[in-house]
Amino acid sequence: MENEEKVDKPKSCFVVTPIGAGDSDTRRKAQGILDTVIKPSLEKKGYSVHVAHEISTLGSITKQVIRHLIQDDLVIANLTELNPNVMYELAVRHAVRLPVITIAEDGTTLPFDISDERTIFYKNDMAGAFELLPKLEKAIDEAINDKEPDNPIYRVAEALIIKESAETPTAEKYILNRLDAIEESISKVARISSNNFINSSHRSNFKHKSSINKAVFFTTDQKAGSFADFMSYLDLEDDIESVSKVIDKSAEPLSSYIAYPTDESKIPQVIENIKKIAKFHSLPLTAISPIDSYS
Repeated sequence: MENEEKVDKPKSCFVVTPIGAGDSDTRRKAQGILDTVIKPSLEKKGYSVHVAHEISTLGSITKQVIRHLIQDDLVIANLTELNPNVMYELAVRHAVRLPVITIAEDGTTLPFDISDERTIFYKNDMAGAFELLPKLEKAIDEAINDKEPDNPIYRVAEALIIKESAETPTAEKYILNRLDAIEESISKVARISSNNFINSSHRSNFKHKSSINKAVFFTTDQKAGSFADFMSYLDLEDDIESVSKVIDKSAEPLSSYIAYPTDESKIPQVIENIKKIAKFHSLPLTAISPIDSYS
């Protein structure tokens, strides 16, 4: 009927809490916080409160608990003692990405998976209950007003969705992009080193002077390709101890260099590596061969 007033759906909150035996310390502590803080805070804000051990409706308790976890407007989980049932029920709530508040007694060490989640810690005594009351009331308002609740399960699910999206670069593309960025950074440093290296009027070693008797002589046009990158890559080669420029004004615009190996037996490997690196950086080698080293 037109004149019939619209009745708002009553708000509902399910409280996840350790239970323990009827006369245990666990039950007394959990029930004390439930009766003196949690229920009064929720009822003051118009919530009906449901707790697993207080459900009297016929039927499977497990099904009723799951129904509350996935349907209620709010869930408050007491993580004190890290009860397995509590942790499982918290995970169910996280999976549906609905408002949840976690509290725990001081001294509770939260598992790594949820250690970064916002949790209200309290002291389990009369003063602690008094201090917890306004904190919980504020948390209830914030949780309900949060339109996009965040939690560990949602973050992982979101990351998987992004990774599988057709618009997102593949993992291989991402790695290649990162490598390109790293290479560019190295190149900037190398260009500075290379300029000093090229302008030197003396033999210049990238690493240190070698005492090896065999070396590799090569000639290239330093104005072609990515010369600075080429030289920096040579410097990073484990098989090359040092690289020296041979001063020969008559050889310009070509420049000659000597690469000293870390071991004489690696001469063939050094030659192949120089060729590969030069090709990768589009740098032509006009000559390359093993020679006797000199000081």
